[in-house]
Amino acid sequence: MWPLNVGQVYKTLGRLERDGLAESDGAGQDGREKTGQKRFRITPRGEEALAAWLAHAAGPDLPAA
Repeated sequence: MWPLNVGQVYKTLGRLERDGLAESDGAGQDGREKTGQKRFRITPRGEEALAAWLAHAAGPDLPAA
């Protein structure tokens, strides 16, 4: 395993949000909870994209995760 780069996580979540695949809940005044962490959830479009990616990623010769 490797250390988690929080900056990269939020950068990726930002891209997913920009593309309509995830959305933040807008908790708190600036979109953050009291803990300072922004919450995200997958959108219906994101669920479709994930299902398509998983179907493609597994392929016929690889076991599904």
